[in-house]
Amino acid sequence: MTRIALLGLAAATLVTESRAQCSLQAAALTGLDGAVYTSAAWDPDGAGPLPPRLLVGGSFTTAGGLTANGVAAYDLQTGSWSVFGTGVSGAVYCVVALPGGSFAVGGTFASAGGVPANNVALWTGTGWAALGAGWPSPMTVMLGAPNGELLAAHAGASFVVSRWDGVGWTTLGSSAPGVHLAVTDTGDILVGGWSGIWRWTGTAWVPHASGVTHAWSLATLPGGRLFAAVSYLAPHFAIFDGTTWTQLGGTITRGYSGPIVSDVEVLPSGDLAVSGFFTFGLPGPGHFMRWNGSTWTPLGGNPAGNGSITTLTFMPEGQLFAGSALSNYLGRLASTCAAQSAPSGAGCASTGGANALAVEKLPWIGSTYRARATGLPAVALVTEVYGFSPLALPLASVLPQGQPGCLLHVWPDFIDLTIAVAGTATTELVVPAASSLVGIGFHNQMNVFELDATGTIAAVTASNALSLTVGAF
Repeated sequence: MTRIALLGLAAATLVTESRAQCSLQAAALTGLDGAVYTSAAWDPDGAGPLPPRLLVGGSFTTAGGLTANGVAAYDLQTGSWSVFGTGVSGAVYCVVALPGGSFAVGGTFASAGGVPANNVALWTGTGWAALGAGWPSPMTVMLGAPNGELLAAHAGASFVVSRWDGVGWTTLGSSAPGVHLAVTDTGDILVGGWSGIWRWTGTAWVPHASGVTHAWSLATLPGGRLFAAVSYLAPHFAIFDGTTWTQLGGTITRGYSGPIVSDVEVLPSGDLAVSGFFTFGLPGPGHFMRWNGSTWTPLGGNPAGNGSITTLTFMPEGQLFAGSALSNYLGRLASTCAAQSAPSGAGCASTGGANALAVEKLPWIGSTYRARATGLPAVALVTEVYGFSPLALPLASVLPQGQPGCLLHVWPDFIDLTIAVAGTATTELVVPAASSLVGIGFHNQMNVFELDATGTIAAVTASNALSLTVGAF
């Protein structure tokens, strides 16, 4: 039985909640006293136990009553704000979360936390630092590359793209043939503009994804795909799969003279959430739309009211945050059928430390549930155990190598095998895009078979278990 069939069996045998009963509920967040220009999911301790937080930048000066000055973080679990020293001396237009709990901000300011920093600065996790000599003009575009480098751009007499490698800035050519920047998951740097889309080879800009012009906005998607607002017969949204452009829905109309798309986020189902200055025959600019693979629909209306949404961030817990610069708004859409995870039974220790299993991606329909086990031995086989019922069975009663205090917490309806690498192992479960699965509960645990020098099983230990509920967004 495959892991997909495991959930299919549950759908056929269990009474579940219909997706038709699910909805997205909007709520405004309070505590900021100014405009929100940018946002990102940020993990304050990297791979540590703390959950990600929402990082926002803008022209506000306070967050939750604390002096923030342009940058603050919102804790979804406590509903509280945190700040970073005294913030920056101006406005923040872009933020990029970096590994290990650091992040970079760009905008128009002369200092960060009292440290001289020309329009760009780094939060190290404990304080602010400048990135070289900074940037010669207000920084409005900044992205993170897969290798941890920063890419930044600004429009002056010409559009210039530069790379920060941790030591200094390097300009990519004298200028770039476009005004919209994107970076793929393989590290390719793209720009879009009136003449189409171009890619940086390491020495020059060359045409990329030919067949379109007027590439107003770019966004990279999973699987190496590229989303763009383009024009070759009439303005429309399209996705490039590496070979062919496919138009998404009908013709779009620009609302203002600004960018046609302000932000794009991929929802758990693979649907796209798009905000910006465009219309589909609906009244007013600043629309907030969802593409489900075949049609466009309003996504929870426009939570910013008459103000246009400038930034979108989907958090791992399953909430979509939207910020507006025009209406000084920050709000969220949350599903009434949210995917959930809760601990269920404690783990026990191995020679690698405390075996611990934690969720990386919740089980939303149309997505892939993923969890990672840490604290494992350097050399071990690991069983991925899935089941619909909890259990409390001592491993020693099943296997002679089972260690005292180690329990099998999940009835083994499905077992698969993986290998620990550097003390970690990952398990994944594909969740079909079926509304009948919403509300189904299941359990997951990892059991660890430690090997000696001869390859013989020396000990069997276990992680904690997780109790999970399939959700829809």
